[in-house]
Parts: sequence; C-alpha cells; structure tokens
Amino acid sequence: MRKAYMAFVLLNNFNAFYQGAKHKLLDKTYEQATMHELLAPLLKDDDIYALSQNRGYHPAFREFCRTLRGRPSDAVMQQDT
Repeated sequence: MRKAYMAFVLLNNFNAFYQGAKHKLLDKTYEQATMHELLAPLLKDDDIYALSQNRGYHPAFREFCRTLRGRPSDAVMQQDT
C-alpha cells in the first residue's frame, strides 16, 4: 500500500514535469536528462510501471514511460494525437 501511494506521488510529479516541458514551460533538454535518470529506474518495477499505464495519466506521458521502459507503444495502448 505504501509503495502504491508513493508511486502515485512520484508519477504525478513526473507527469507535471513532463507536461511542463512539453508546453515549453521547462527546458526540454533538462527534462529529458532528468526523466531518464530518475524515472527510468522507477519504471523497472512492474507495479510502478503498471500504475503509469493504468491510472489516468496523459497518453503522451504513458507513451514516454513505455519508451523509457523499452516497450513498443502499439503493444499497450494507442498514443493520443
């Protein structure tokens, strides 16, 4: 239960950070480096990865998580336009 709660807290922050960079509110280069260094290791955990794909996150963020995890996008769900 604690792990899921902490994962939600972290994923919400990463999602906000991702969206900020996507909408040019944050530096894209910094965002990419930070996400790869901090989010990628979390997504190695199957439970945290599942939360990133199934709990209402923006489709572009879910796609980004799949890319970090190394999963093809068409295997999980459709990317938004």
